[in-house]
Amino acid sequence: MLIGFASCFSQWHTEPEIADYLELAGHKVWRYHYPNMDHQKFIGNAEKFDLVITSLPQMFPAGFWESVKARGPKLIAWYFDWIQGYAQKERQYIPALRPFDLKI
Repeated sequence: MLIGFASCFSQWHTEPEIADYLELAGHKVWRYHYPNMDHQKFIGNAEKFDLVITSLPQMFPAGFWESVKARGPKLIAWYFDWIQGYAQKERQYIPALRPFDLKI
């Protein structure tokens, strides 16, 4: 399975380890480091992906995830640090989740 993983891949985040474990399980993971990723390149590669994972759906421009989903991959939003009870955050997060097939 080819996975497009759009998130922060720094030493302070768990995403590098998660991607490593996905690769140990036999999947191929293309890592796209936010905020330095090329959005158009990601959309252009989306038809190659079986699955797309992100922990930052709310950080991408409006329509980005709809454009990715239109190319065929399943979308997973995985919040590693979900913050409940903060109305501003919820207003930012919830609309971005609409195109996703699975929200964790």
